[in-house]
Amino acid sequence: MEIDYSEARKEIQTKLFFTQEDPSQAGFDRFFSADQRIPFSIAYPRKLNPHYTDTEYLYTLSVTFGPRTFSIVRADHTWQREVSDKEYLASFVPTSDSPLIRDLLKGVREWSDFGEAFALKNAWIAEGDEGLATVGNPPFKAARVIWEARENQWSEWVLFQVGLQIWTISRHPGSSISSDIFYIILQSFCFLDDEFFSALGIHHS
Repeated sequence: MEIDYSEARKEIQTKLFFTQEDPSQAGFDRFFSADQRIPFSIAYPRKLNPHYTDTEYLYTLSVTFGPRTFSIVRADHTWQREVSDKEYLASFVPTSDSPLIRDLLKGVREWSDFGEAFALKNAWIAEGDEGLATVGNPPFKAARVIWEARENQWSEWVLFQVGLQIWTISRHPGSSISSDIFYIILQSFCFLDDEFFSALGIHHS
């Protein structure tokens, strides 16, 4: 889509993102980050208001849409990985399988060890290529976890790794968006490059 950079530069004076109508999806707007630490854009239903706090907490940044509807989280694991994992540092290709992702999924499986309060009811985790989520434009595969958080209310995590960062797109329990709408959201995700930030007047620090 064509971006109105003039209006965008005005909008980012007060917040580290801007939004514009998404002409490819009726009833959707598109979110653009103006923070190079979390460089992405995604479409979302217009009725949902995006919220971004640029304070990094425990190496994590997040953007939420609506009241507990869906969110995007970027967690930087550079500080905690072993030397053998550094091979991922230079990779900018999203992957659905890595030691980091396997550790996270293992933790999901073991939550029930802490008692019934932590058990994932009717949990389903994509295995290998079976059931992986398709994310982005251009598309790539991502790991996926779905569980029943409350009666007939489902949560979903879609995870992928870029470098030593884990990105998670989450649909929260009781969300007002259906699985079909969430699929559209996932398909719309894209990373933003240096050329985009330069056009906003933001240069790599």
